[in-house]
Amino acid sequence: MPRPSRSPFFFFAREFQRRCERDRGQRININEAIAACYDDWRALPVEAKQPYKTQYDEWRIQYRVNPEQACPPNQRGNENKQVKNDRILRQRDIPSADLKLHYDRFSLERTFLTNEYLPLDKSELLSMPIYIINFQIFCQVDDEDGGQFVPAEICILCYTLNEGVTMYKQKFIKPDKIPSGYMSSCLEHTKETHQIPLKDFYEATDNYKQIYHELKSFVQTTINNASNNNDDRSRRRYLRSSQPCVFFPSLEYEQTSKLLDWLQEKAEGKAPTKDTRLFN
Repeated sequence: MPRPSRSPFFFFAREFQRRCERDRGQRININEAIAACYDDWRALPVEAKQPYKTQYDEWRIQYRVNPEQACPPNQRGNENKQVKNDRILRQRDIPSADLKLHYDRFSLERTFLTNEYLPLDKSELLSMPIYIINFQIFCQVDDEDGGQFVPAEICILCYTLNEGVTMYKQKFIKPDKIPSGYMSSCLEHTKETHQIPLKDFYEATDNYKQIYHELKSFVQTTINNASNNNDDRSRRRYLRSSQPCVFFPSLEYEQTSKLLDWLQEKAEGKAPTKDTRLFN
């Protein structure tokens, strides 16, 4: 059963709601009216629906000019409730520093994607490539010993809302060296998780430059008409052409970002900066 917030049918249902109260003394809410008059609406000839289409067109124009005035009181109440909920979320206590870090990062990313990055056209949004990168590791070194991650595998996939996963690439990584005292940790972690062989694994490669350049070419995107004009659509297209949409697993954000920096440094011979980093 359709339950539109605004459509010609909505205005027909609202009139039905008023008739029930006027003629029968029966007060029903708009959802009950929609359910009760849906069959009547479907049976109406096209010309009888025209007045309600006119009301809808007039409402749509008013909404574009003054959205707040066009919203009914209950909908404005819902919007105020959402504002209140957002304020509560901003002020709430996060149980740990790690979770707070994830929450703050998510809030920043959501704002950036919504206000600056995502396409405004549905067709572009559905076909926009989204990349997801994940690393498997042999172990993480303790902070007092440097805190680095020892990589075992990298996987990247491309995803669109239209087609799902369209392509992926995977490489086993041969670590350049195992930090002293961490061999047993690597072997234990390997046995308990991914079971990727640590030694004498012919599928693993230590050609880090090749891995990096394959990763870089995998995420190269071309967007037609991606000019840096002043209108919002063009700005967003230009931004997406220079910064592909890449996601890391949220709980492995530090691991993924550090290993990408490590891989880029191995390939280019110098540590990446904020301006030269492959993904920001």
